[in-house]
Amino acid sequence: MTQKIKTLSQKQYRALSSLMTSPNISTAAASSGASRSSIVRWLNTDSQFAAEYRKLRRQSFSQTTALLTSVSGLAVKCLVEIINDASAPVTGRVNASLGILRMAQTGLDSDSTAAEMAEILLEIEKEKQIDVRR
Repeated sequence: MTQKIKTLSQKQYRALSSLMTSPNISTAAASSGASRSSIVRWLNTDSQFAAEYRKLRRQSFSQTTALLTSVSGLAVKCLVEIINDASAPVTGRVNASLGILRMAQTGLDSDSTAAEMAEILLEIEKEKQIDVRR
């Protein structure tokens, strides 16, 4: 028995495109030609529409993260220059210092989380191998 795979309509694709460039659902509805209630319904009940929307948001966020990563060295260099500039206001130097400390802490937390996740995945794989042998 073959199962028919549902595809999104052109209106849904226009709505998705508008959702990615609009500040809210109402604006997306106005620019896409779909009603606000249709977009809300699709997001809440149409699993394919909702999955496509999540995929587009992940892609957008990934691009944003890549851009931020590419300029992060410049940002840190700028903060270091402010910290080292004795003529800069004290509040600016303190804020630059705090910014660098926050970024360093976030980096450490991310590294720790990644290491913990790797350990957990390794344990899961070991458990799977033990279960397969039984």
